[in-house]
Amino acid sequence: SGKERMHWENKFHHRQIWAQEVFDRGANGIADEVVEHLKNLGVEEIYISFDIDALDQEYAGATGTPESGGLSPHEPMLIMQTLFENFKITGADMVEIAPQVKSASIKQIEPETTLMVAASLSTFLIQAMGSN
Repeated sequence: SGKERMHWENKFHHRQIWAQEVFDRGANGIADEVVEHLKNLGVEEIYISFDIDALDQEYAGATGTPESGGLSPHEPMLIMQTLFENFKITGADMVEIAPQVKSASIKQIEPETTLMVAASLSTFLIQAMGSN
């Protein structure tokens, strides 16, 4: 975005969790912190918006901004599973999937890899919304 992290946190009063924090503290630790925070706020239901470029370009290269050093699909799945176990998921979306994008620096088959990963995460979200 061209802005520092604190710009967005201060402007919108939300907390960002970056990939390195997930690596350092583990997906389960992050999920537990998020659950505790939301419960302290009295939240009972949530909407999940998932930006596919949170994933490493190995898993999601067909996106507007492929990221090296991003998450594997397993980490957000653990976080979303924990959220589902604690809250009603009433809606969700997935953004930044760009099947037409293919970077020469990305070696896996695209857009198939990104679409398969997005389908897997989306399937979980759809099932979670349907079971609440």
